[in-house]
Amino acid sequence: MGLWDIWRDLKLAWRGLARQPAFSLMGAGILAIGIAGTMMVLGLFDGLFLRPLPVPEQDRLVDLNVRAPQWGQEYSGITYADFWGWREHCRSFESMYAWATWGANLSVDGQAERIEVFVTTHDFFKTLDIRPVLGRCFTAEEDRPNGAKVVLLSTGLWDRVFAKDPAVLGRRLQLDGEYFTVIGVLPPRAEFPLDADLWRPLALDPQQSRGIRNLMAIGRLKEGVTVGQASDELTRIHKAMIHEGLADAATTPVVMLLRERMVGLYRQGLALLRGAVGFVLLIACCNVTSLMLARGTQRGREIALCLALGATRRRIAAQVLMESVVLSRAGAAAGAPLGRGGLDRLIRPLVRPAHAPRWVTFAPDFRGALFCLAAIGATTVLSGMIPALHALGRQDLHGVLQASGARRTSGRGRRRALRGVRVGPVALALILLTGAGLVWRSFQKRQGADPGFRTDGILTYQLSLS
Repeated sequence: MGLWDIWRDLKLAWRGLARQPAFSLMGAGILAIGIAGTMMVLGLFDGLFLRPLPVPEQDRLVDLNVRAPQWGQEYSGITYADFWGWREHCRSFESMYAWATWGANLSVDGQAERIEVFVTTHDFFKTLDIRPVLGRCFTAEEDRPNGAKVVLLSTGLWDRVFAKDPAVLGRRLQLDGEYFTVIGVLPPRAEFPLDADLWRPLALDPQQSRGIRNLMAIGRLKEGVTVGQASDELTRIHKAMIHEGLADAATTPVVMLLRERMVGLYRQGLALLRGAVGFVLLIACCNVTSLMLARGTQRGREIALCLALGATRRRIAAQVLMESVVLSRAGAAAGAPLGRGGLDRLIRPLVRPAHAPRWVTFAPDFRGALFCLAAIGATTVLSGMIPALHALGRQDLHGVLQASGARRTSGRGRRRALRGVRVGPVALALILLTGAGLVWRSFQKRQGADPGFRTDGILTYQLSLS
């Protein structure tokens, strides 16, 4: 088939669909809904799992934590003593840093505001390969007890409070009643793994912070070192620390790829969503197939006349498949912006406030375009293949041409196909409804579980005195 034949089939498909606008709008609308839902879930999956982290060589970054089964905690947080021992003795890492975040009151020129402070060790900058846009990073000497009180500003805070004044270096500001000296400004990429307005040294003594489990840690593996090798070495070091009384015997180190640790809690939910929208897209394709088969039944005399005049069955099948291509393209053209709008207005507000930080984005990229093309191809094949195969089937041309419009009937095979594509969506919809009912029942049971204490009339709140 040459380009001219494809162009002719395309024009005929447009002309045939334009003669039946109700059928065309219904088919394109059904496909648009299926494609939109699928694109929403794909955008969510892409933003959480496929896009690279805003750090170099992300596959070498791991999260470091400890488990404490005896305390009923999967991740209990680490002490500075844990981190200090790991950093001093573990050779599987190029570097690692410990960190925590908390709110603080910032006072500048008589104005106070509540900000988010990222408290970290000096290894933070080396581990994530971060360089300040202005000034310098704090040093190992400043990251010790009684070290110099220095801070670095985020780009946003530098702009909001100091109007990007380069003279901010060396300026003193008040943080929770203590004075700190500004030594630099960090780029937006530094707001990883969590958003922050200001960075200051952790400056802890390992001997005086054994019982305080409020720290997280991130490490960069050496080239060629696997997560399993690093975990084995860290476990041996931690057991030696327990033997020496430097670590708690109830804890066990956990090494996990950073991306999995940060967004892994979404994986199971997204798997369910991907399966659900896959069923929705399949139901949409089955519905369009049913419409096209019903339309083919009405066009029986037209197809028989074309065959009688010399058209080949392959040409008729190609024409039917081209109509499916046109419908799929129209559905994708309407479904793509609908999916993007749903992602912006429905999905992102649900994900963002929970745990997803600012660096998780859902902006469209080449993967979205490729998926849209793949969706067009899939819907074309799924919704057009059965009608095209029926067009290739044998027909009693004499009987069809002799039958009047009132007595026109479809063949047994076509009726069987129509019944199949009608039953298929109903079966898939029942599966979806059953799954949704089970999920809802599980949610109700979880909501009604006894937490072990009285919850009636109990409120919780936070108060910031700015």
